[in-house]
Amino acid sequence: MRDHLILFDDQCPICRRAVARIIELDDRKIFLFSPLEGRTAKQALKGKMAYMRKKNTVILIENAHKPPCLVWIRGRAIMRSFWLLDGKYKWFAWTCYVPLFTDLIYKLIASIRKKIKVEDVPERFFRANQERFLP
Repeated sequence: MRDHLILFDDQCPICRRAVARIIELDDRKIFLFSPLEGRTAKQALKGKMAYMRKKNTVILIENAHKPPCLVWIRGRAIMRSFWLLDGKYKWFAWTCYVPLFTDLIYKLIASIRKKIKVEDVPERFFRANQERFLP
């Protein structure tokens, strides 16, 4: 059951790498993904949340298809995703509940992300997992 939606900056190699890692770990296929510039993001982030589409970040909408949904942003979105995946990453994923810590690290990485040499995820990976992506 695909209950959760992750919106991400699809131009950012670090964001793409995080999405690829989540897909690799998501055996239960509980996540769907969409770029922040896409139609799905426009539908999901409207009204008071529309400003988030302009952010170069990662957004997790937990329980996206059945209210009440929870919205997690930046580092908290990544850590909450790992929490929902269970498994071996859950031991540090509790940091999603410590916003200052996770968001500080996320903002630090985001501020230097263009200087960091991160190998981008090949397009063939995204094509092979096409059913996980919404427009």
